[in-house]
Amino acid sequence: MKNSVLTSNKNLTILLSGIVLIVLYFLLKSVAPAFDLYGNLTKFYALTVGKSFEWLANLIGYHVSYDYLSGEIISSGGTFSIMNKLAVKFYLLAFVMVFIFPRKWLKSMGVFALAFAALYILSVLRFFVDLAHREQANYLYLPLIYTGRYLVLFFILKYKISIHPRLQNYLFKINESIRNKFQFKLMTLILLFIFAFGFMGFVDWFLVVQSQLFVDFLSQWILGYSEFLLKIMGYQPVVEGYQINLERNWVYLGTPCLGAGVMTLFAMLVSIIKSDWLNKFIYIIIGINVLIFANAVRIVAILLHIYLYKIQGDLIQDYHGISNNFFYILVFIMLVIYARWFADIKFRKKRLPTN
Repeated sequence: MKNSVLTSNKNLTILLSGIVLIVLYFLLKSVAPAFDLYGNLTKFYALTVGKSFEWLANLIGYHVSYDYLSGEIISSGGTFSIMNKLAVKFYLLAFVMVFIFPRKWLKSMGVFALAFAALYILSVLRFFVDLAHREQANYLYLPLIYTGRYLVLFFILKYKISIHPRLQNYLFKINESIRNKFQFKLMTLILLFIFAFGFMGFVDWFLVVQSQLFVDFLSQWILGYSEFLLKIMGYQPVVEGYQINLERNWVYLGTPCLGAGVMTLFAMLVSIIKSDWLNKFIYIIIGINVLIFANAVRIVAILLHIYLYKIQGDLIQDYHGISNNFFYILVFIMLVIYARWFADIKFRKKRLPTN
């Protein structure tokens, strides 16, 4: 009992210390706006990764250099920035997952060190993909790198559960509650999600481009919805090929932005829920139409934001990235609706036994 109380007090102290550090950081930011701890740490990390990549690339025969001031890799084939490809959020997530309510400090520090090393190696590999300048290599290898990052977090989660009896108890209860709806346990479902995200990138970046007819059909469907919505709102948009224009402002609908990967993910997840095949088929058709319409709404929102605030089209990447998260939330909500309600609808009458 005494050890339990001491452990609880220790965890509470760690949690409160973390909150105090966060408050102090934002106070420093308000008093001294030039103080940017996160920015400086990111630049330092970019320097270490950039220099590691430069050394390895030159070692195997490439001629590259890393420019610290611009954050760019310079090679004979051109330049590319690494600042927006560092995936720093994965390090932060790994840190939080390992050290919130910690147990077995020495072992946990070793787990975090391994996770840090794995994420570091994946970052360097990410830049080798860019250096190769082979589009098919990008389409094939980038989804694998993204999947690898999420797998690092998955193994941290498994470790965390293994050292926390309370988490093991929660996991058992969740598995019991979802057993009647899903064909897999929770950890298996999470693993399927991770590989599904990798497969989703493969679909968006590689498979879809193999069928120009499909690309043209889906592009016109989405842009047609967007044009219709803008006209209802009183605007006069013009669709030209894969681009929708509003006066001098435009949004280009690239092949990876068609949402084919998200639709594939949605269909895969619905298919593993225990229910009648007819329910699955009907709901997948409905869900795909909802996702296509939501994509059109996203295009309208981005285009109006550019139009109203006079933002250059090539500076809209942050809004584009945030809107991607909206689709994952939408897929989750639709899955909940299916599992809680739609899966139980009886579309076919059961045949009565005959004498």
